[in-house]
Amino acid sequence: MSVLDHALFGYVGTIHLGSVLGGEGGGKQWPTDHGDQDNQMATATYFYKDANLSGHRLQLDHNPGSYDLAHHRVDLSDFDNAISSVSVSSQHRVTVYTGANFTGDHQVLDGPHGEERLQGWKNYKLNETFNDTVSSFKIERVNVFTGQPV
Repeated sequence: MSVLDHALFGYVGTIHLGSVLGGEGGGKQWPTDHGDQDNQMATATYFYKDANLSGHRLQLDHNPGSYDLAHHRVDLSDFDNAISSVSVSSQHRVTVYTGANFTGDHQVLDGPHGEERLQGWKNYKLNETFNDTVSSFKIERVNVFTGQPV
């Protein structure tokens, strides 16, 4: 697994690139292969190349911002048109776009909020419109009680 420190729009975070074996999810609220996180607030967002939270994984820790996969200053082109599932933390909202530079069809993926926030993450298997077609995405920080951007 490689780790890259990354600063964007005043936030400092880490980008992790790695692989996850298996990962069906089977009703689990936590993404696979994250260790013991029961006592931690979910702050990362995870993008997977395969359905059911498996395959090569892009992990963005504390990184709200805009990501154009083919043209980002950190090479993320391996994930351009290759994302199949996403785990969104309770502190974030992700908008995925089929086109570069935040164009084309888009879909909003909200993390759990309100009473659901204690689940940590909300997992998404992208439908056929977005499966393996995401070229850019935005991550917003949200209020964990209301789900509204902060």
